[in-house]
Amino acid sequence: MKKTFLFCITLLIALACSAQPKATGLVKVTGGTIQGIVEGDMSIFKGIPFAAPPVGELRWKAPQPVIPWEGVRKADKFGPSPISGMGAQRDASEDCLYLNVWTPAQSPKDKLPVMVWIYGGGFSMGTSSFYDGAPIAREGVVLVTINYRVGKLGFFAHPALSAENSEHVSGNYGILDQIAALKWVRDNIATFGGDPSKVTIFGESAGGISVSMLCASPLAKGLFRGAISQSGSSFGPIRQKSYPGENMKSLAQSEKEGTEFGESKGATTAAALRALKPEELSRQMVVTGGAWPIVDGYVIPDDQYKMYEKGNYNDVALLIGDNSDEGDSFGFSEDPTQHIASVRERYEDYADKLLAAYPLEDGKVGKSARDLCRDAAFGWGTWSWGRLQNQRGNQPVYMYYFDQDPMYREGDRRYGHRSPHGQDVDFIFQSVRPGNNPTDLALAKYILKYWTNFAKYCNPNGKKVDSELPVWPLFKNDNSQVMVLTGEGPHPAPVASEKAMWVLDEYFSWRRTQEPITGVIITGQNNHNWPVSHQAIKMTLENSGLFRLDVAVSPSQGKDMSDFSVDFTKYGLVVLDYNGDNWSAAMNTAFDDYVRGGGGVVVYHAADNAFTDWKEYNEMIALGGWGGRNETSGPYFYWKDGALQEDHSPGTGGSHGSRHEYVLDCRSASHPITEGLPAQWKHASDELYDRMRGPGGIKDLLYTAFSSPSQRGSGRDEPLVFTVEYGKGRVFHIMLGHCGNSLDDNPAMQCAGFQTLLLRGAEWCATGKVSQPVPKDFPTTDRVSLRPNYRPGQ
Repeated sequence: MKKTFLFCITLLIALACSAQPKATGLVKVTGGTIQGIVEGDMSIFKGIPFAAPPVGELRWKAPQPVIPWEGVRKADKFGPSPISGMGAQRDASEDCLYLNVWTPAQSPKDKLPVMVWIYGGGFSMGTSSFYDGAPIAREGVVLVTINYRVGKLGFFAHPALSAENSEHVSGNYGILDQIAALKWVRDNIATFGGDPSKVTIFGESAGGISVSMLCASPLAKGLFRGAISQSGSSFGPIRQKSYPGENMKSLAQSEKEGTEFGESKGATTAAALRALKPEELSRQMVVTGGAWPIVDGYVIPDDQYKMYEKGNYNDVALLIGDNSDEGDSFGFSEDPTQHIASVRERYEDYADKLLAAYPLEDGKVGKSARDLCRDAAFGWGTWSWGRLQNQRGNQPVYMYYFDQDPMYREGDRRYGHRSPHGQDVDFIFQSVRPGNNPTDLALAKYILKYWTNFAKYCNPNGKKVDSELPVWPLFKNDNSQVMVLTGEGPHPAPVASEKAMWVLDEYFSWRRTQEPITGVIITGQNNHNWPVSHQAIKMTLENSGLFRLDVAVSPSQGKDMSDFSVDFTKYGLVVLDYNGDNWSAAMNTAFDDYVRGGGGVVVYHAADNAFTDWKEYNEMIALGGWGGRNETSGPYFYWKDGALQEDHSPGTGGSHGSRHEYVLDCRSASHPITEGLPAQWKHASDELYDRMRGPGGIKDLLYTAFSSPSQRGSGRDEPLVFTVEYGKGRVFHIMLGHCGNSLDDNPAMQCAGFQTLLLRGAEWCATGKVSQPVPKDFPTTDRVSLRPNYRPGQ
């Protein structure tokens, strides 16, 4: 883009002497030419469009390119605010994707650091017009504030919207708006004297949570080098029921809620939804809850805690923190009985531990008890963010604890309470006014210096020692120091309530094991009784409470398969109950990407006979049978002399004798799937697959069984249960479980041994762990055990 001078020094001096704002020179940006104003030493541009208006057919679509304009567009007033999810407000419009720039630069050559502010408001309200960026920009940075869609217009998932999207997702439009604004900054900010390689994003509450999400989203990679999050992070687990700090839901769950909302409005198609009036989308009208980003597998690929554990995030410098009395702002009960009841309802098995870690004070709900709300919503997530980045990242982490006494007057309910949620915003924007605490203005100056130093140098201390600025230490996992921001003087101190947060850390770790894993069973074609088998699988997994499963049923054999498609990105587990016509090339590629990228797969019984000619599939399953498999498919594998043997002799792949009871032998007792299970156990009447062949690649052989010649078997110990590692994915292959005539006449799938292994293998595939105890009804060497109701044993 051609570099354009914003203004000349002579004009600046003249304008600075004027009491009225004057027009700047013309500036060319994406879409056309704009003209802002000068106020004192600052050039200001307001209401710059960074995307097309998201109206009509563009409602609930990713932001589209700016629509060019003719002539000069005035940039002297804020654009419309987003329509609030909380109801009507003045100046609000669906046409809301605008941003604002304050710059002290003399020329594009100045290359000043850039700060981009993202407002809070619970993702249901907020607007950039609330904020004056001039005080921050005067510290030598270019300050940008952006709008993004909020409420149901910004965060709404529905199957019809996902179906029309190229990524088959919906819901995170507000986050996509933020990313589009950051791309505009990348492409245009140099014209305003900013350096696109020195962008810092910052925000508070939902804005801070957005900062956290942008640090995790692959779509935002490379758009900023620093991130400041004030009272905001997103490291809680995915939950069906939302609480502060545990707000994230899956795409499937959000689509279900979106469907319920649409039905309540008589709108079941995308066109009907877009025909709804904006006021019908306000929170007061919503029957299924408010608006929030979701884990869609695309904008937000996964549980953010898990992403950071794996190192899958944007490694940028961090300045993060929260306020000392955030819990005062989120509706806690001052009644001890109600407080204890609400803690028990939310935290369930961990309630007593947390009540002890965050105790009442002399039987009253004091600050320690309020701090549980603070840390669950803000403190733990911020602390975990810093710790995880220190474990896997290379960029520095600075953490703060804002503790400025509001000095509430005696008689106020809040008398003696400390810094509430949101108090810090006025301090960074220098909009505090002399109030009860005479040190407010001094603290505001400290914060402004720290924040802008961080934007300039990725270090709040600046480039060199400043004797008037207390030194802010790095946050380290083995020396967890934070900067206490207080008017009496900023100073380092240990993390507040860190001992209690370790208990909260245990809770969140436990909670991740309690939420159902979302999976899909692919069925519809196989040479077995799939209408029964997929039901038995679904009942076994869902009755455990660990899983929630969709079912993808293919067209009948020989029918057109071109439209059969599964969006694997939605799922933490895929169960293959399929042996039929080939999938489309696109679906093959998507499945391969899913498994290589870390997806979990259960290969059940007849699925090991599928896709003879699909090389990658055969590598995933290691061994297969039938379908024309022979020596070109790979060797036979069997257990002999304490090891897995390869046999390259010619012959067909796959056979079995008559159905009968047989004993399985454990070959890897220390694996999470088999740990604690008997070394031998008797399986109910089933086929015993033998003479299986393929590329091999078995990682952990878990069970074999002797295929007796008396049952027309191979006379060898055959591998029947094992794992395969494919890319980052985990595959659990179980050849047991031939389907019976009905759910009631189905001994191989009713076997407690089969169901236990299916459950344990599925959990291991999805999480890498097994949380289930050994059931008391597990079979023994001489006793078969059946579960006709497909429910876990005790």
